[in-house]
Amino acid sequence: MDFWSEIAEWFTKPPEPLVLGAELWCPYGSEHSFLILQRDEINIDSLPQANVCDCVKSVNIDHFGECYGG
Repeated sequence: MDFWSEIAEWFTKPPEPLVLGAELWCPYGSEHSFLILQRDEINIDSLPQANVCDCVKSVNIDHFGECYGG
């Protein structure tokens, strides 16, 4: 597979769902974090799936260490 085919595949395949424990990262942070969900009504492979309301700082998303973004 050549470079352009890989790029095209990356843009055309659907995004993976975010579930409990998904690894999160910030390009300006010194550490990775993990998604925390406090419910279990929507399941993918026996894990709760995140939705748009699961973006609360220090509740669903922990800090990313030191910020190097200025």
